[in-house]
Amino acid sequence: MRGHSAFVILPPVKPMNMRVPWVWYAPTLANLSGEEEKPMFERFTQTGISSAGIHVGESFGSPDGRTLYTAFTLN
Repeated sequence: MRGHSAFVILPPVKPMNMRVPWVWYAPTLANLSGEEEKPMFERFTQTGISSAGIHVGESFGSPDGRTLYTAFTLN
């Protein structure tokens, strides 16, 4: 995504005609998420929740970071 690493984890089955809830995982920095977060993502997918994250660096809510988050959600 514009030269930044990103991820989307989708649940295995999407009910027809239903929106899939999702959560942002942040910060998505080098080496995060790690093994410690794996059970959390598995639990999300088992209950039909998608997860997403994008590495925007240490943006602290800067306009550049917010622009990347917005672009990622629109794709």
